Amino acid sequence: MSGRKPTGGPIPAGSGLVGADGKVKKGPGRPAGVPNRTTTVIRDLITGALDKAGGMDYLVKQAEQNPVAFMALVGKVLPLQVTGANGGPLEFVGVLADRLAEARKRLELVERLD
Repeated sequence: MSGRKPTGGPIPAGSGLVGADGKVKKGPGRPAGVPNRTTTVIRDLITGALDKAGGMDYLVKQAEQNPVAFMALVGKVLPLQVTGANGGPLEFVGVLADRLAEARKRLELVERLD
């Protein structure tokens, strides 16, 4: 912080902060791709604490003892969009594929009845 208290008054016209239209000019902001420093510091603190707590073994213990909190954490680290190989659709194999096929058949039967 600069140590100055905000005056609460209007921004003077000659300050360079007000455009010709009378609106406050916005700065350029952070360049694209540059992470927020605060976020980076907090992430480093969390990963350091995780290492000291036992790393993966600690997370496994938390998954068993606090499954709701653990799944919330998992939800935060999963990608927002999941795609298959080369950006294509997901492909299900094995038992999951069989169950998915059965569920689709049941859904088709229900839709026919309606």
